[in-house]
Amino acid sequence: MNRCLLCNQYFIPEISFLNILSPVEKHEAKLCQHCLNKFELLGKIRCFLCSKNLNKEGICNDCQRWQTIYRNDPLKNYAIFRYNAFFHDLMVNYKRYGDYVLYQVLQELCHEKLKSMNYDAYIPIPTSPEHMEKRQFDTISAIYADLVPLTPLLQKK
Repeated sequence: MNRCLLCNQYFIPEISFLNILSPVEKHEAKLCQHCLNKFELLGKIRCFLCSKNLNKEGICNDCQRWQTIYRNDPLKNYAIFRYNAFFHDLMVNYKRYGDYVLYQVLQELCHEKLKSMNYDAYIPIPTSPEHMEKRQFDTISAIYADLVPLTPLLQKK
């Protein structure tokens, strides 16, 4: 029996025969189904650049406006979940209040999706020295270091 890191309730994680018989290391659930359901998955039809849900495939109005302003190669962001109030509260507790253990919740949310992605490099956005000193941990590296090989090429100005 596991204890949910968000609501603190005990729960029994879903178990399948594949999980039991698989020689691959098992990912231990950190969230109960009730809390997991509060995170809204983004739809399949989304903006090519920012992942905003759209009615038809293409680039959203905001990204089109950014393209006209900056006229260079835009950054591409791939989001998995909508940034709703529940996600906002999680990020406030993790980043503003430095609740380090919540990195495990964020790992669980992106673990499955990251297994299906394969990129040449995973480059974390660096934390400012001020935030690093305040929190005593790098919020991005804490989440992704165990999931993908990080290549820290950037430096905060």
